Amino acid sequence: MIEGNVTESHSRIIDLVERNVSSVEMMSEELNLNPDETRILLDQLSRDGRLKGHLTEDGSRFFKDDIKGPDSPSVKSMSELYSPKTDSRIGLFVIILGFAIYVIGNILVRIGGEESMLWGIGGAVTLAGPIIIILGLFFASQFASLTEKDTLES
Repeated sequence: MIEGNVTESHSRIIDLVERNVSSVEMMSEELNLNPDETRILLDQLSRDGRLKGHLTEDGSRFFKDDIKGPDSPSVKSMSELYSPKTDSRIGLFVIILGFAIYVIGNILVRIGGEESMLWGIGGAVTLAGPIIIILGLFFASQFASLTEKDTLES
C-alpha cells in the first residue's frame, strides 16, 4: 500500500497543503504515490485533526477549511469601479502648448513672404502644432491616473 516512512509522507503532504497545493494528482506525483493512497493519507490526516479540510466529491482536490479572506474590502463602493477620478492636467497642458505652437506658426507664415525663410519655418511650426495636440489628447486619455487625494482616502 503506502511505501516508505509514513510520518515522512504525513509531513510532506501537510507541507503541500500548507503551500496551497489542492490537486490530489499533483500531491501524488510529489509524494511518489498513486492518487488513491494520497486520498487515504489526506482522509487520515483530516480525521486525526492534523489537517483541517475536505476532499471534493470526485476526490480530485483537497481544500483547507481555515482559509480567511481579507479583513476589509479593497473597493468601498461599486461606483469606484466604474468612475475613478482622474488627473489629466499633463494632457491638457500639452494640448494648450500644441495650440499655441500652431498659432505662432500661422503668425510666422502670415508675416513672411512666400519665398522667405520665415515662411518655411512658420509652415513647419504650423504642422508641428496639430501633432503636439494629438499627443496631448493621447496623454489626456491614456495616462490619466488617480489623484493623490483619492489614493490616500482608500
